[in-house]
Amino acid sequence: MDRKTVTAECKHCGKKFNYSQEAYDLRAEGGDSKPRRCDECSKKHGKRIKSFFSPYFSFSEISDGSVDMGRCDHELAFHGRRIEKKQIKKADQSGMDISITDKEIIELYQKLEQNQVVVMVSPTGTGKSTYVPKRLVQAPDGYEGDFVDRLIRQGQIIVTQPRIMATDGTGKTTAKISGELFGRRGMFGIRHSKDKESFSAWNKCVSVTDGTLPNWIREGKLGQYSLIMVDEAHERSCNIDLILGFLKRELPKYPQLRVIISSATINAQKFLESFREAGISCELFDIPSRKKFKKFEHFWKDESVSPKCNCWLCKKPVAKRREFWEGKRAPLGRYDLPEACANFTLKILEETSQGSIIVFLDGAPAIEDACSRIRSRCRKGIEVVPVYRERKDAKKELERTAGKRRVIVATNIAETSITIPDLVYCINSGWIKQVTWNPEAQAQKLESKLHSKDGNSQRGGRLGRNQDGYVYHLFTKQQWEEELDEHTSPEITRSCLDDSLTKLKAAGITETGEFPWMEKVNEWDDMAKEMQRAGKSLSERGVADLSGHIVEKALSLMKISRSSTEASVLFSADEQGILFETAVALLLISDKEGKPHAGSNLYDPFSGLLCWNSSWTAATKSKVWAIHQGLKIGCRDDLDFVVKLAYCFQRAGSNGMSKEWADYHCVNLVNLGKIISDIKDLIDSLGDEREESQRQLNLYNLDKVRMLFLSAWPDRVINLISAGDQILYGSGPVSPNCAGNWENEERALAMAFIEEESAIGNVLQRWPTASFMISLSGKKDRKDLFLDQRFPVGCWIETGKKDSKTVLLKVLEIPPALKQSCKRDVWYDETPDTSIPFSQFFLFANAGDEPVLPEGYWMKGAKSGKARIIRWAEEKGISFAILSPFSESELRKFAGKVGGEMEVKIHRIIRDPVSKNGFALARIPEFEIPIEFSEMSLSDYGAGLELIEGETLPLIISGYDKNGFPRLSNLKRVMDDLASIAGEISESGQKTRGSERSFIDLSGILVEIVKDEEKAVVAIRREGGVIQVFDVNQTYVPGNNLKYLRLNKEITVRLLPPNNGVEVDVDCLFDDVPSRPKSWKEGKTENKISVPACLADKDLAKWNARPEAVDYVKRRSWQYCLQARVVSLKSRMSALEEWMSVKAVVERISHSDEGQSFVHVVFGDNIPASIPENRLSSSGHSVGDELSLCITSLEPLRLSDRDMEIRQKEETIVRWKANISSSEDYISDQEERRSRDQAKVLELTVQLFSDSPKWQEIHSQWIAESNERIAQRDAKISGARQQVAEWKEKISSVRRELKKLKGG
Repeated sequence: MDRKTVTAECKHCGKKFNYSQEAYDLRAEGGDSKPRRCDECSKKHGKRIKSFFSPYFSFSEISDGSVDMGRCDHELAFHGRRIEKKQIKKADQSGMDISITDKEIIELYQKLEQNQVVVMVSPTGTGKSTYVPKRLVQAPDGYEGDFVDRLIRQGQIIVTQPRIMATDGTGKTTAKISGELFGRRGMFGIRHSKDKESFSAWNKCVSVTDGTLPNWIREGKLGQYSLIMVDEAHERSCNIDLILGFLKRELPKYPQLRVIISSATINAQKFLESFREAGISCELFDIPSRKKFKKFEHFWKDESVSPKCNCWLCKKPVAKRREFWEGKRAPLGRYDLPEACANFTLKILEETSQGSIIVFLDGAPAIEDACSRIRSRCRKGIEVVPVYRERKDAKKELERTAGKRRVIVATNIAETSITIPDLVYCINSGWIKQVTWNPEAQAQKLESKLHSKDGNSQRGGRLGRNQDGYVYHLFTKQQWEEELDEHTSPEITRSCLDDSLTKLKAAGITETGEFPWMEKVNEWDDMAKEMQRAGKSLSERGVADLSGHIVEKALSLMKISRSSTEASVLFSADEQGILFETAVALLLISDKEGKPHAGSNLYDPFSGLLCWNSSWTAATKSKVWAIHQGLKIGCRDDLDFVVKLAYCFQRAGSNGMSKEWADYHCVNLVNLGKIISDIKDLIDSLGDEREESQRQLNLYNLDKVRMLFLSAWPDRVINLISAGDQILYGSGPVSPNCAGNWENEERALAMAFIEEESAIGNVLQRWPTASFMISLSGKKDRKDLFLDQRFPVGCWIETGKKDSKTVLLKVLEIPPALKQSCKRDVWYDETPDTSIPFSQFFLFANAGDEPVLPEGYWMKGAKSGKARIIRWAEEKGISFAILSPFSESELRKFAGKVGGEMEVKIHRIIRDPVSKNGFALARIPEFEIPIEFSEMSLSDYGAGLELIEGETLPLIISGYDKNGFPRLSNLKRVMDDLASIAGEISESGQKTRGSERSFIDLSGILVEIVKDEEKAVVAIRREGGVIQVFDVNQTYVPGNNLKYLRLNKEITVRLLPPNNGVEVDVDCLFDDVPSRPKSWKEGKTENKISVPACLADKDLAKWNARPEAVDYVKRRSWQYCLQARVVSLKSRMSALEEWMSVKAVVERISHSDEGQSFVHVVFGDNIPASIPENRLSSSGHSVGDELSLCITSLEPLRLSDRDMEIRQKEETIVRWKANISSSEDYISDQEERRSRDQAKVLELTVQLFSDSPKWQEIHSQWIAESNERIAQRDAKISGARQQVAEWKEKISSVRRELKKLKGG
């Protein structure tokens, strides 16, 4: 049916505006007149008449303060005849495959007539989110009933969606397919936090986010609605569960109200039972799939062909499909997903010529990684569009690229209620990030996990709408069947419930435990405990009284779009006259979802306050780092720091230079600007009478803000511990990005936490990291806060002497422009340099009557006069500038010629705040010189370079950059040393068993554990400041698991030559690969090539490739020219002794190909080992069993059953004692025989003198024979005695071992 849209002219401004004829007709039934003003003028008019309490007359204030009631304004004047133009708007369903029939719609009407609740299950892509709302407003042609007419006259129809993008999309699409006007004067509208203008009482159907409706229900608006449709109910967000609970409770009071609960993958029976238990009539409406187009699903490493599937993969012959899957890992680790998704995408683009692709990953970093890999290798004309919550332009990007072949890489934001017409392929990682609440740390934790079957089905549901679709899951069918949950766990069971309970209490529900939740609280222990904690928290904060009723003040908090705690703090601040400072502080701490803007998120591009680019050169990084250190100077905590940023930003804005100030100081203009705008909106929301609160920040109010925060959040006070270069508290670390010096502080207020992986001591694991710290120490003089704004980094100043100290007097020259240069990298296109000037307007004047004279320290000796500020620093609470009398251009005369050496001290290794990369800050007496990590190490990010901090090294000058800074390098020594190690290995006589490969063992330090990549990184310190870095796959660490390793501990590394060359990633060499040398073969791993180890420049001379590509391959050929294995946890095993008794825990059981069973255990300081099961006294061991073992050998490590060893040793001692007894008897017998022989010899010797010659000869022979027997007996006796001595020594040794075994 065609609909009429009327175009009219505004009676005030003359601008044309549209309204829906059908919407007006319904309004006219209630007595409304035709609209005569455009939306903008209508709002102004409404606000004006509201302020004068008269809907018809505009009173004007005369100059003397009286009111003129007699004049007629232009509202009552004749404006001439305004012509209205009517036009027909046609319904547009092009590009949509709507399979719901009008017969099914009429059946839905009948079910709604008979029941208050209908649970509607309809497959994805059938049109339930758009076509059903259309038919709730417009009945099908030929429908003779009056259900729709009654429905739209009884009140508005509300449709909820879980996300803003879905709310926008479904609302506008419904208006489009209905042929109706969208917006304030149309039949269809939308309402969410980002769009409050596209909604009015004219709308008969309003799409809202699921967070909007609970507030409307709480405000008592439920009677204004005729039908509520809860779409995508399977997501079970807190808001959805609140809506459903409210409806279960309130529906009996509104018999005319109808509810549709809708989803494609809903657990329908659970919803039906829940509402029926509440005594509400409820029925299932299951719409079968009759879609014209099919969706075919494929699983990772599944070589079978999907029935009737005609995709590029299923059309391949069996051998080709097997070849395609060959070499691919299963299951994939999380770290592998961006690369696997990119490779799969590129394969589809290679094999097919049409159809867009959607890729689902679990977060922004993984999405950007995959997008980068795809862009670097895909052909021109393919649009790669990242879509996630933080990208505000995602929706515009999708609209802009419509009509082109696209690769859309998205989070679950694109999972529901979104139709992208040209989608044909879906690559589903199967992973999602899910929020859980840690009540002990008072922090939310964002964890990656495998998505539910419901969620994965929704992802595939984006396809098969306008043409056949093909889904490729990057998990195996076995994982689908065994590891994936059926349904998404309800968010209410794993969330902070403060705000949810506040909404319930504001709705008059005192006993929140009796609220009809969809989940039974007694079935969820965590939910029950959290409800108790949240209820207690609300009472302690004054939101609820002792009886559980919400207090009057708290009701006014509900309009503030922050947490209930923050809202109550704002009202307390208003009473103390510090509302503006408190609002600024709260919004600078975190966003409304609780994501901090400082600490670990300080450099986050979507929520942080500062900017950083890992591709900057070391020279640029050192300058930006110095500027950022200057911004933190004088700040005792994060509150000082963020308020300082806002103050400087606001001050620059008063001169019209907020953007210029932010750009120069590398402050995130978008995020800080939005926060300032949100502060204005927040104060506006508190009422017009508070407009005066938007004033200049009063920094002297910050201590009042601190005390207010302490009284509101006493449970967030943490005790601090200084541990080396880390500040710790009871549950984790303090982020190193936090402002202030915390070494000597005992307590602090931690206002925000981020769950992230970090190392404490030698252990790497996930901790709640404190990310916004507020000092609880006494008041500090505010004079130091803006030192860097009065004396900026890089400026020339006049110095003087005060007592014996150098002090800064005044600025002579402002800093030069900040030049930002990026490294040429094989992964990224060349980025042009930028130059950001410093403005005189940025400088702060001296504050107060007496000018502050900050201290300065010279780089070389004590000087005075003109100086350049290199950077700001702080020590023992005193801020000072580091000064140099030389300009940067003078550095060259101190450095020397290219190719020569320059001796420098490695002052500090500085890591990027957003990546592992960074730069080395070297010093000579006159200058600080930044050095690229790539010039100090073959490692991509300089792993282990901290080992040479403080060393003085002779580095080679490889050249000068465009700013005159020397490029210092130690790379030649690194490569020469690596070649010498390779030479040692080739000459080594030690061989591995089986492969017979030569090796050597060296001591190293474990500097990194990369769990996602399943590898450890070991650094070996060599002469001349050389750090050799080796990656060790967890297959080659003791116990075959990274969890047994400890960071910064000494270990023994075995180095071997590679089996077949070095494999190099080709993702970044797409344009250079075709011209590669023919000797470079395809690697064993996908998208890798195998190159010879230790390539020289002559080996690469004929390769026609980009210089950065040549350098990349050369470095890789050296970096991975040796394989490494961890063979001993050297430092952790130093306390162990042979035959020491140990308690071990069984971790797993394995079986060799020969059928032998091995029991894998861990003991001591998490040291792994394995034992053949036949060396244990019993069999049938299970994981978790505790075993009594002993160490039988340290090199290599071997364990045995303690009791078996004791028994065997005691049996051995008994056996040896018996042997000794037998031997002693044998010795006695031999001695007796020897004595007889000796007596016989003596007797014959005497007879020789009286014997005849004949007998003399005979007796002489007998004597010789007897002496020979005596000699033999002596040897036997000696041997037996030696054997006895050995047995006695062994017995003593075994007894010592027994003593150790028995703990003696």
